[in-house]
Amino acid sequence: MIKKLAILVVLLLSMSSVVVAQDADAEACADLIASNDKAGRWICGAVEIMDADTGLDEETRTTVNSALLQFAAEPTVRCTGAMDVLLEEMRSNFPTFTEQATLEVERTIERVCSPMTYHEAYWVTEVNDGIIVINDMHIDAAVNEVRVYAQMRAMGQITAPVQVGPGECAQLPNGDNACYHPNAVYLNGSGQELLEADGTGSWWVKHAWILGGEGYGNCELTATEFDNCIWVEGEIFEDGLSMKIGGTGEFESNFFNVRTPLLEKDPLVYRVRRFQPTNVDPDAGDIDLTPVNSGFDVAFECQEEVSAFDGLVRSCPTLINE
Repeated sequence: MIKKLAILVVLLLSMSSVVVAQDADAEACADLIASNDKAGRWICGAVEIMDADTGLDEETRTTVNSALLQFAAEPTVRCTGAMDVLLEEMRSNFPTFTEQATLEVERTIERVCSPMTYHEAYWVTEVNDGIIVINDMHIDAAVNEVRVYAQMRAMGQITAPVQVGPGECAQLPNGDNACYHPNAVYLNGSGQELLEADGTGSWWVKHAWILGGEGYGNCELTATEFDNCIWVEGEIFEDGLSMKIGGTGEFESNFFNVRTPLLEKDPLVYRVRRFQPTNVDPDAGDIDLTPVNSGFDVAFECQEEVSAFDGLVRSCPTLINE
């Protein structure tokens, strides 16, 4: 088995213009990737797991880490099938490779090569003259996790969520009252979600869900006094690409958003559409719960900006080399 993996490493080396350090460990991996290479960071995370796995002998660990370092160094070979070859060798040679090590490589392939990664970016759109909405999206395809950190800004100033902490309210310029957003978290680039401001960051609305699993109580991105939040859940469409996020009740399920990366665009564009029942007003005619586009159909563009969550520059998605 080690011989087969060694052959894979030699093959990868022959395809690479990058010289990998002799020490095949997480520190060496970090030196090979750009600071905005999220997929590369996932791979280096797998190397770190291998380093800590006491069930691997040194030769096995070094061989698999050498392969992982080549995937980190050469983005163009990551999703060509070579990682799948590595995984199959590990699966067929248990217990030489531990269950933990094999599972980590399997999860890394999902995190790096799944179509879900097309959602991963710092997306920005202008919804009205001078008013922009930011969706800083973070994806973990291995567990179907989606996190969106959102803000609305006007003329460079944050207008939603209102910048107050739990239990606090503020008066808006128009005289309306606006209170702490129920989904708000404070982000300062530390990689932590805080519930108290420290003066180094700002409040963002966090919407997070597990596709096909746990949802969340959704409150709209706005500045107001909140009393209309609803429970929503997300699912992935059969294309493995588009997401639907909507209510779960018999009536509420007819209100939902669909998020779709448009792969035919160069650079990629992120489309968000909102659907609602055809008619719920008896004075306007027969009740018709058939979902139709509400008129909200927005295209987000990717920007290479620093994420308020972890302080790292976000990269823009490109077509996966399959």
